[in-house]
Parts: sequence; C-alpha cells; structure tokens
Amino acid sequence: MRFILWLKVLFENERLLVWLLPITAGVLLVAATVAFIVQEGGVYASIAAIAFGMVGIAILFCEVGQTAALVGISLLVTLAGGLYLLLYGGLSIRKAVSARKKRRAEIARRLQYTLPQRENGYVRERLNTALHVQETEETAKNANVRLGYARVLLNKVKAAPLTVAERLQTEEMGKTFTLYRGKDCWTVEELRSLNDLCAALLKLSAKYAV
Repeated sequence: MRFILWLKVLFENERLLVWLLPITAGVLLVAATVAFIVQEGGVYASIAAIAFGMVGIAILFCEVGQTAALVGISLLVTLAGGLYLLLYGGLSIRKAVSARKKRRAEIARRLQYTLPQRENGYVRERLNTALHVQETEETAKNANVRLGYARVLLNKVKAAPLTVAERLQTEEMGKTFTLYRGKDCWTVEELRSLNDLCAALLKLSAKYAV
C-alpha cells in the first residue's frame, strides 16, 4: 500500500507517464498474446524493443523527471520480463504437447499400417498375395512377396534397446525371413505365418519409433 501511495505522489505531476505506462503495458500484453498464437518468441521481443524505444524517446522529449522516468521504465521492464517468462513457459508446454501428439500419431500410423486396407507400398506388396489367395492348401506359385524392406526394418529394430524376450524374437524373425526368402513357392499357411510375422515386426518398430 505504501508503495502505491509513493507511486501516486511520484507520478502526480508526470501526466505523460500516467497514460504512457498503461498504454505500453497493454502493448506488451498484446505482443505476448500474438507471439503465443504464432508460436514465435521473437515477435514479442521485437515489439517490446520498439515499445521501449518509443517510451524512451517520449520521456526524453517531454523532459520527465529522472526519478519518475527511472521508476516507470523499471516497472515496464519488470512487466516485460514477467510476460516473457509466461510466454516462454506457454510455448514450451505447447511444443511439448505438440511433439507428444506427433509421436502418438506416428505410432498409431505404424500400427494402422499392419491392416491390409492401408495404402502403404510395402504393406501392399507384402500382403498382396496373402490377401487374394484362396482358402485352399494348394501352392501359391510365383508369389511375389518382397522381404527386402522387412529385413532392413528388422536391422533397425535390432539396434533399439530391446528386452531379452524381444531380442530373441527378432533373432527368430531373422532366421524365418532368411528361410522364406529362399522359397519359390508358398502355401496358404506359409503366407499367413509370414503376414503375422511382419505384423509383429511393425508393432516392434512402432513401439521403439524406428
């Protein structure tokens, strides 16, 4: 309360500061809001610098008392610093939330690509024969199942910090892919097994964001 009374007495004869300080404070608040909307802290810094420059020119031009001018500028600097901290915190939280949503969307996308209807080149090639083969025990001759991408993805997954069980699982996947790669003819059961194997590989890759 004493501080407010002191300010009233100090600014009693400084009408310029009485209306200049609130206007500048409003400009800083608008600048912080705009910067938060466009997600760019540089916008706030630029507008704040312009505002302080104009305040300094007005104080010098109107020959405001040194004590009142110093106190007024100090108040504005304190306000500007507080608004910047709020802006920085808000932008940090916003970026963290956005990054988390992107990671979740990427994982969901990878998991969804295990479904046959997704328009993914690798999945479409890998599942093309399995999806259209008839439910018989006949050999699916000349099945064009490309395992190149699967082997590359498997190598990337192996580089991830897997658990012991997952490490053993990937080793078995590698052996199975090698075995399937050397086959020219495929049975329906083999195609189903390969489909399940690739789906499990994709889930592992999604888990570790490979």
